[in-house]
Amino acid sequence: MILSLDSCFEQSFPVTLGQGRIQIERAWNGERVFLYISWNNEDDEQIASTKIQFYPYQKLVWIGSIHVHPHHRENGLGVQIVDAIEAQSKREKVETIRLFTRRSAYGFWEKLGYHPEEDSRYLRKNLRTSTDIL
Repeated sequence: MILSLDSCFEQSFPVTLGQGRIQIERAWNGERVFLYISWNNEDDEQIASTKIQFYPYQKLVWIGSIHVHPHHRENGLGVQIVDAIEAQSKREKVETIRLFTRRSAYGFWEKLGYHPEEDSRYLRKNLRTSTDIL
C-alpha cells in the first residue's frame, strides 16, 4: 500500500491506497484548514483515517488523529500516513507538527522523531533544520 499526497492542503488531497476509495472532507475558517481523510477498501470498509488542521499563517500542522483498522495494523500503514503528512507539510513550508496522544502511543511517535513538549501532554517535531536557515 503506497500513500502519496501530491497537492497542497488547501486544494485537493489525492491519496492512493490499493484499489479502494478515499473520502475527503475539507473546511477553511480563514485561519486554518480542517481535513478529514478516510481510506476505504474495495468493500467500502474503512482501512485508515486521519484528521489534520493546517495553520498556513503559523506554519503549523496539528495531527488530530490517525486511526488504522486493527486488521491493517503492524504493516507500516500508520507510518506511511505520518510520512505523507510530513512530506506535504514540508512542501507547504510548515515548520512544526504538533499532536496530542495517549502515553501508550508515545513509542510510535518517538520512533518517528516526535518529542514531548514542556508539559509532556503534547508532542512535536520541528521540520525546519539548521541547514534550512542558511
